Amino acid sequence: MKNSIEKFKTVFPEKSLIVALHSKSVSHALEWAEIAYQNGAHGVAVVTHFIESTEWLDAIEKIKEKYPYHKAILNIIQLDPKLIFEAMTLPNTIFPDGIWTDKSDWIKPGNENWADMTLKIQEEMWREWLYFGWLDFKYQGPLAESDYPKAIAQAKKYLDVITTSGPGTGEAADVEKVKKIKNLAWDFPFALASGVDAHNIKGYIEYVDAFIVATGISKDYYNLDPEKVLELSTIIYLYNRKMARKRFEQEILKKYGVNSVTELDNYIRNNEIINIWGRPEAQEIEKKLSNLYPSPFTLDGVEYASVEAFRMYIKYPEWYANRESIRELSSLKAKMSWDDSKFIRSFKYHWEEIEMWSEKHHALLKMALRAKLQQNPDILKDLLETGDKKIIHIIFDKDRTSLSPDSKTIPWEKFAQLYTELRDEFKYRKNVNYQISFLFI
Repeated sequence: MKNSIEKFKTVFPEKSLIVALHSKSVSHALEWAEIAYQNGAHGVAVVTHFIESTEWLDAIEKIKEKYPYHKAILNIIQLDPKLIFEAMTLPNTIFPDGIWTDKSDWIKPGNENWADMTLKIQEEMWREWLYFGWLDFKYQGPLAESDYPKAIAQAKKYLDVITTSGPGTGEAADVEKVKKIKNLAWDFPFALASGVDAHNIKGYIEYVDAFIVATGISKDYYNLDPEKVLELSTIIYLYNRKMARKRFEQEILKKYGVNSVTELDNYIRNNEIINIWGRPEAQEIEKKLSNLYPSPFTLDGVEYASVEAFRMYIKYPEWYANRESIRELSSLKAKMSWDDSKFIRSFKYHWEEIEMWSEKHHALLKMALRAKLQQNPDILKDLLETGDKKIIHIIFDKDRTSLSPDSKTIPWEKFAQLYTELRDEFKYRKNVNYQISFLFI
């Protein structure tokens, strides 16, 4: 039995923008996918108005080959879901992250057998993708509000993402309608697929998990407007950031068994916990372990002014105009450069493509932290003198009454774990060197 909520969160873990591409060809789809991704879209939907059925998988394959860590779904209007899923059994093909169709009619009485067959095909496949299907969708005819409970119950059985829309292409959905569907669907994934733009998204964002948008971010039917994509994706980004801050604060307070950030601050101070951050009131060792601390080091033949400069530098491609100047930055100047990289999903290091937030990314950061300690012996000495004290990395705001959201790049527990492992590693080295030197006395 598929778990649609878990599947959806794996592909789209936060509120997401999926840019619908009205593509004339495979090359056109690839061109506009690049514009969408570079301007913050979480995914694209290749709409098959004009691409022949023999080409739609080719479009997805080329997009996924070039952008392996971005998401791409297919909006197939020529075929019903059962035929689509049967076509997906082809071997040796790069498949989409989701299928979106507004042709299915599983709500009508008598269609359950057809819908059950479609569901069976999905469950028998070893490949998994999200199935976006309609509910009270444009061109399907309006659904009476009294039919919502039964329709949504059916949708949860057959779909992975309930998708609704306004009355027509480019027409905004009624906000009350969106609220009612979400309230009935509760935590089941819910997408909105028409009429969304930077001016009205705030009315929907609390209730919608994924926005499938074309008209509101396009110059015309076929061509995206990069500035509009960026504007809309930034609104979604800031909302996600705000909600992440709230969740993180709640989780941390619960973890430490306290009721407020002030209590948490006192707990950390009273228990001699090493909390890495760069505020003036922090302990000296806490400042020195911060990525923002001026601590020059060389890694793989390249010099960096701080670990933060390293973190920022590796994200940018070689053609980025300010790339070389970034590795010379320390303190907050390096962190400020982050704004240009907030939508990056992967980067290249020594010709290897590395996914942001992956174990390889974290291993690379550990290499940089090790180099920092090796080449700044005063910092290493201070770290070793912390003994076995617990290391954490929780950032308070200026008045110490709220917390900053946890880092997506490297969560605080992972960052603290890396420094704890490095402290143990250097302790072991010190002990081994002492024992060897003792043998030669």
